Amino acid sequence: MATDSSLLNSEVELQQQEELYQQLLLQASQTVGKMPSDPLDSKLIRPQPGMCVKTLSQPDNQKVFVNICQSPSVPPPPELSRDELVNLLQSEDPTGYRVPMSLGEPHTEMDNGSQSCTAYDVVISEAFFHKSQKDPLFQQFLILVSLEGLENKYNLELSRDWKILKNRKFFGSVSEQNIRTKSRPVIQELQPTPEFSLLVEPPVGDPEFLIAEIQLPGVQSSRALVVDVGEDRLVLTARPKLFHLDVFHPLVVDQGRSVAQYNTHTQEERQRREEDEAKRKADDDAKKKKVLSNMGANFGGFLAKVETRRGKRLTGKEIKKKTLAERRQPLATDQLREDGLRQRAQEMWNWIYQLESEKFDFIEHMKHQKYEIIVLLNRISHAQKFKKVHGKGKVGGRWK
Repeated sequence: MATDSSLLNSEVELQQQEELYQQLLLQASQTVGKMPSDPLDSKLIRPQPGMCVKTLSQPDNQKVFVNICQSPSVPPPPELSRDELVNLLQSEDPTGYRVPMSLGEPHTEMDNGSQSCTAYDVVISEAFFHKSQKDPLFQQFLILVSLEGLENKYNLELSRDWKILKNRKFFGSVSEQNIRTKSRPVIQELQPTPEFSLLVEPPVGDPEFLIAEIQLPGVQSSRALVVDVGEDRLVLTARPKLFHLDVFHPLVVDQGRSVAQYNTHTQEERQRREEDEAKRKADDDAKKKKVLSNMGANFGGFLAKVETRRGKRLTGKEIKKKTLAERRQPLATDQLREDGLRQRAQEMWNWIYQLESEKFDFIEHMKHQKYEIIVLLNRISHAQKFKKVHGKGKVGGRWK
């Protein structure tokens, strides 16, 4: 059986492009992780050693050291007496009282037996740390809150059989941390719900497919979407904070066979229709002007004055230059300081990253269209080989 090498080459090229895209995405994520945070919302601090707590991770029983540090830059929690703390621990919901803290990234250290272990840095208020050192109950509460914070952030399970190291206030080395200088707003703006419709196929009888069509104006790329499909629930989030959809559907869906597709043709068709409508209107105006100009010289002069007031119509090249001039905004970096330059560099990097994402989407869409064209051409050529020819045929050695 003969094979079409063009189809195989297209599949190989698509696989290579996908691998290249994954590598570029990994590099971009690493670059974003290394970029400094916004200096207006955070600042760099060097915490002071406080106490070191030794515990074990569950269920692998690996050593874990928690360095509880102190810093005056961290705000203290609300004032709490010993009796109020006892009532809080005995209440049904003790999570109403929160202790501000900064949880650092895990770092690998070597213990006394030259075995590798993991250490975490927790930074709290200097005043609250001194208060916990004077009262064992507050100290136990502080350690418990720190362990729960690390478990929630890094998805850990730590043993509650801990031990406070007496001869060590810190395990490893003290590292700097970034803390927020602005608190998050208590009231946040809710994300709007996009327009959507649920359809079943076939529409009559037992449904085999459930189709959800969601309109997402303003979303430029599929990388800004996060879709989670459950058995009876659909959750979609468009970043950054554009849309949020959370609906329950009446059917039970096979999650393993669920497929999501981002379709850019709707927006392209709308733009194409608007361009065609503007072009047709311009052609009609040109025809009307030409007819009216032939009616008399006086009326033609009047049209010339109207055209002068409206302004000269730009050509395609002039429109391109004007568009590029609007997009290429001046940097205006002469009056900026270091913080402003960092912010401007961050904005330019985000803009370039968005343009590269859109460019990649367009290239992938074009490759997919080329692949479909090749498949259709091969089908047409294959069908033409077996097409029946009507007319005279040669039967038995004679023309009939």
